[in-house]
Amino acid sequence: MAISKDDILKLTVSERLDLLDTIWESIAADSSDLPVTDAQRREIDRCIDQYEVVLPSLSVWTGVQVRLARDRET
Repeated sequence: MAISKDDILKLTVSERLDLLDTIWESIAADSSDLPVTDAQRREIDRCIDQYEVVLPSLSVWTGVQVRLARDRET
């Protein structure tokens, strides 16, 4: 089924967003077909490395809640 640009532009913004969501979900389902460039792979690796460095300093939500409650008491 082919959809023309004119057909898409006749849709409401909400309908176009729904169409976009459907298209995005279909792409994500077939993501193994998407090539990753060397530059993208390096950026992914850089982000993972940065995450691993920052991870020990992150707080779980319950810890944040305890600190906030303690700060309110003072």
